[in-house]
Amino acid sequence: MDVLENDIAGALSFIQHHLFELEISTVQHHDFKKFKKKMKKLRGSKCSGQFDPKRTLLHKGNAFWLEWRHNDQTIGIHAMRCDDYHDTDLASIWLAGQQILTYGGGKIGNKQPELARQMRGKIVYGGDLFMTPDFRGVDALSTSIALQSFLYAEIKWKPDWIYGFIDKRNVTQRGFAGRFGYNHKAPIGTHWEKPPKNIRSDDYLAALDRTGLARNAWAIATFGLGGLLHKQ
Repeated sequence: MDVLENDIAGALSFIQHHLFELEISTVQHHDFKKFKKKMKKLRGSKCSGQFDPKRTLLHKGNAFWLEWRHNDQTIGIHAMRCDDYHDTDLASIWLAGQQILTYGGGKIGNKQPELARQMRGKIVYGGDLFMTPDFRGVDALSTSIALQSFLYAEIKWKPDWIYGFIDKRNVTQRGFAGRFGYNHKAPIGTHWEKPPKNIRSDDYLAALDRTGLARNAWAIATFGLGGLLHKQ
């Protein structure tokens, strides 16, 4: 099942209308030096190594980040990057290079989740999703923000997979994996023998394949966000 352009357009139209009703605008960026500063200002911490321009190559062709604004103030950000792993799988990439992209030491483990071993092809990582406290819990806003990012990634790259990390509590108690439309999850994010200082050891790996993205786009275009949540 491939993603239909009409469904993508319909889903984006619904999400953008939802954001418009909340008086929130979306701005797309490619300057990751600015993203790094924005993360420091909003969250008070560094961005992920995958989005640090000092640690990895980032350009218009392989990465972007979205900013959501209300009354000229930033209320949310989310970064996306695409890598081509047609000749290998995500778990092998982690074993080879994940440690280089982290801060604070740590030792990568070899017990990576089976889901990561299944993921190959054009893979998009979505990370550093952050919303200011005053907008958390506002009328499915986090769902709209995550899904808008995924749909932008689909238009730009047509990926085989989109993935991210979600902490255990947000998966098991708050249902974030389903609310964001992921159709795969594993109770190990990245396996570390010794986690770096800035990495949670209880993160889940959450992933979305092309079949899941197609179904999500159709559900939202047809029924709105309620269609996605009902489908889960």
